[in-house]
Amino acid sequence: MVKAKKRTHEESNAPVENDGIPRSMVIKMGNPKRKPTKALSALVRDFRLIMQPHTAARLKERKSNKLKDYFVMAGPLGVTNFFIFSQSLSGNTTLRLARTPRGPTLYFRINQYSLSRDIQKTQAHPHALTPHSPELQNPPVLVMNNFSKSKTSDIDALLTSMFQNILPTIQVDAGTSLNSVRRVLLLNRNPETNEIELRHYAVITRVVGSTRVIKKLEAAAKGQREIPNLHHLKNVAQYLVDPSASDSEGEDEVIQPPPQGISAPTTNAAQKVKKAVRMVEIGPRINMSLLKVEEGLCSGKTLYHSVQKRSEKEIRALEKAHEKKDAERAKRRKEQEENVRRKRELQAAKGTRKQRGLERAKAKEAENNPTEGDSDASEAANARDDNDASDASDFSDFSDADEQDVENMNDYELDAEAEADLMSSESESENEKEVEFDED
Repeated sequence: MVKAKKRTHEESNAPVENDGIPRSMVIKMGNPKRKPTKALSALVRDFRLIMQPHTAARLKERKSNKLKDYFVMAGPLGVTNFFIFSQSLSGNTTLRLARTPRGPTLYFRINQYSLSRDIQKTQAHPHALTPHSPELQNPPVLVMNNFSKSKTSDIDALLTSMFQNILPTIQVDAGTSLNSVRRVLLLNRNPETNEIELRHYAVITRVVGSTRVIKKLEAAAKGQREIPNLHHLKNVAQYLVDPSASDSEGEDEVIQPPPQGISAPTTNAAQKVKKAVRMVEIGPRINMSLLKVEEGLCSGKTLYHSVQKRSEKEIRALEKAHEKKDAERAKRRKEQEENVRRKRELQAAKGTRKQRGLERAKAKEAENNPTEGDSDASEAANARDDNDASDASDFSDFSDADEQDVENMNDYELDAEAEADLMSSESESENEKEVEFDED
């Protein structure tokens, strides 16, 4: 008796549950006539470290991938935000922030940027991050400065809302542990130039009052540095009371009691020690300006443009063009719904593939063992095979794997399904020819 294998792992293609946590994809899209530079690729990798852990950290783009491919997979993967970096032929770098599933899309012109490795070269004690760093186990805390709290304008309110929804909010009611606050993402807006400065910091805590010698020994015990060489000293006491190493490193600020809603780690009286907190910039650093705002996912009418100003006549012409495009899109959707309905009716009439195979096997067996009353059955089987072949040729533009609900499909999914139907129809016709040849 063969023991059936039980699947103990989760399905890899199972949809992500909607838990309210924003998830993102950081991708780069090059110009067809120009490949993305190495600096842009490094900027994308650094930006993925900022958005961890709720982002596709090991996403690999292909030259054949289009924006449509990523948008189709946004729903099953639970992606809510897209950060799209691109370069023009002249070398200008642009960042697009898109909100799924219906937009809007914000276009930013990147004026200047510095990579994480460039910032670390300017620091005496750099704090580098790796994909397995403990700081990346929790998302950073978002700090926004000089952004409008009240609705001064629609664009300012939209800009503030888009940035607030790129990271999870702090659950004050449930209580947030101080150990989870390991990074800070700062967005500072210049009210005069409207430029936005993006900075990424790591929060480091150190014990207050301990000497530099004690800190070195603690780091050596944790494996963060080598054990100091004491061969020139008589005993450990000379190393501990060395006056040249008694100065402690400067701390920025002593941690005060946590505010209401944030829970501190529970410690007893013997474990209570004073610590200092310090913020170290880890990069990247981006200076950008809002260029324009569009409806939808990178395809819609322009709601705001910081450079171009259009007249009412031009605005009406653009609205007519968008209405025409929407009408064509609705027409394609209706045609696809009709095709899916016809395909399902065809499948219900033809039955399953297993049933059709059993019928052909019975007909073949009747032909090999003819009797007096089997002539009518063989003729009916031949007629049924002819009908199946004609039905397959008439409805060859449908695939057997299409069982998706049309009402929940967007335009990108409909276009992708149409392409898949065409490819599957060609493969099915070739398989039917091979089966007919084997039967003959």
